[in-house]
Amino acid sequence: QHRRRAVITSEITFFVVFLLFLVLRGYWPGIDNGEKPMDMALISACARADYLPPPNPYAANTRLESYYYLGHLQTAILTNATFSEPRWTYNLMAATLPALCFSVLVSLAGFFTQSTKRGALAAIFILSAGTLEPLRQWFK
Repeated sequence: QHRRRAVITSEITFFVVFLLFLVLRGYWPGIDNGEKPMDMALISACARADYLPPPNPYAANTRLESYYYLGHLQTAILTNATFSEPRWTYNLMAATLPALCFSVLVSLAGFFTQSTKRGALAAIFILSAGTLEPLRQWFK
């Protein structure tokens, strides 16, 4: 019974955070600033690749030789599986990653503290303590 409740809580946490970030990406869906154009180039290269490693979008007749494209490959798999475009799946994955991170942290911290509320507080603390730059920008 306790294990079942923990799994349900973890899933609900994931979906709440996923929906929150999906709504945020809905307000700011642009993919034309920061590292997003590079992300789109790598996702598109992975989606069009016949085999791995995918072609390097910045150098003709070369392949990507690093591990750096793994997250982009997952997004490209979602793109091909849903017969969609990378601009849509990029925003889905931009909501999925924080939801995964937060729900896993809530689950782990909740296990160690034996409290979902304390687990959620610990997850918020861990994620916000990683870098305080977003908080500085928020209050600026």
